[in-house]
Amino acid sequence: MYRCLQVLLIDSLFALLVSCSDEHWTEIRSPEGKSAHATQLGAEAASVELASDDEWLTEAITLSDEVDPRLHRAILIETNLQREAHGLEPLGDSEVLENAALGHAQDMVDGDFFSHDSIVRGKETLRQRVRLAGGEDLQLIGENIATNFGIDYIAGRAVHVPSQNGGYFGYERGEIIPLHTYRSFARTAVQAWMDSPGHRRNILQPRFRNMGAGVALEKSSSEDDIPSFKLVQVFSS
Repeated sequence: MYRCLQVLLIDSLFALLVSCSDEHWTEIRSPEGKSAHATQLGAEAASVELASDDEWLTEAITLSDEVDPRLHRAILIETNLQREAHGLEPLGDSEVLENAALGHAQDMVDGDFFSHDSIVRGKETLRQRVRLAGGEDLQLIGENIATNFGIDYIAGRAVHVPSQNGGYFGYERGEIIPLHTYRSFARTAVQAWMDSPGHRRNILQPRFRNMGAGVALEKSSSEDDIPSFKLVQVFSS
């Protein structure tokens, strides 16, 4: 009876985490009403090769409060694989947009909220966050947000939490649920965005040329809490 209850809770959490992804985009105009082009990012954002066979992508992610740039790059790689599959140019890797994305992901963790509208003063809107990161003259910007598990959980299967399973999340008969690899973590997140029309529009927006991803680990109060992350993509033309 207890195990069945646990399974229902985990399955509901997974559905909620996937369904609460959200997207946003906005056009930014200069005070004179003319379109402001992204010249600042153009020089610094080089095209990212679709290095989907890099060995590090198959390594297990780490559950750490420290920033892991490999998570950010993996999301960019998977995003560009989707764009390539739809005949679009790959997005460049932008440090400005990554800083805006990472800051918002960490703010959502620290402030325990999930929204494009931040509770942090001076960072309430996407436009403010991008400008604070250094992207002051961008014409078109967009944002996707999501939450994602740190373990490579298969929805619908019965799960035992660490207190029931010798310190590990596991399935029946002692099968341990592994941590995501960088590739599976990014692929799961990007596929969830692709399955949602609004997020898909951002990923496949032809006018976007650059992207930055930010990922922050949620703080757990119990070993039985499934490790999860807040994720943010920020795009610009």
